[in-house]
Amino acid sequence: CGPIRIRWEPQLRFMFGHAVYQFIVLCVIIWAGDSMMGIESGRPEDIKHKTAHDPCASDTNQHFTMVFNTFVLMQLFNEVNARKIHNEINVFDGFFSNPWFLGVMTTTVALQIILVEFGGRAFGTAPLTGNQWAVCLAFGAGTMFWNALLTFVPYEWIPNGEGEEGAEFEAASRMRLDSSLKQFSSNPLGRQSSFLRGSRRLSKSMEAAHFGDLSQGASSRRRSSVGSVSDVNLASEAEQVANSEEAMV
Repeated sequence: CGPIRIRWEPQLRFMFGHAVYQFIVLCVIIWAGDSMMGIESGRPEDIKHKTAHDPCASDTNQHFTMVFNTFVLMQLFNEVNARKIHNEINVFDGFFSNPWFLGVMTTTVALQIILVEFGGRAFGTAPLTGNQWAVCLAFGAGTMFWNALLTFVPYEWIPNGEGEEGAEFEAASRMRLDSSLKQFSSNPLGRQSSFLRGSRRLSKSMEAAHFGDLSQGASSRRRSSVGSVSDVNLASEAEQVANSEEAMV
């Protein structure tokens, strides 16, 4: 089938596209969220002005708690988006097939609720109302709608895009990869056999290296023994020549 190369255009489109959305959302909440929700501003200059007039005033507020909460929720929804980056519209396909992913998502949501509602001064948060939570969730879920729009951005607009040829290559690569994954998952002993194959390869490599060391040692010993025999032969020949010369005299 040939090697599977990696095309970076889907990842670049995903990262930069969502960075634009999150930057816009955070700017809107930071600079207009207090007036939109009718709450006290949490911008540093306003907090400094408030504490200057009232030293006992709390520096935690709902405004910047909404900023923090919205940012985290956008990352959570984006984790779902990141499961599908090759122009798939339905990012929930196979969502419930990975219990580890569901466990991480559930744990993160629970911790976020605890931090927002009970973090207090330790985490610089203030409890939010139902409407404020709804706004944060709406902005967070908006990443999924934005992700669907990003799938229509052609690769030609991304640096190093390869146009139709690149799209065909990507489709072929994905088919080969999906086929390999299906074969792996359909075999109940797939992971075990893969581990055993890897272990056997490692064992063979180690045996080959050990055999090479032994061969090298044996050859060096043979060379030393051959050298010793040659020295003995030369000494005996020299002795025979000396004896013959004495006999002639």
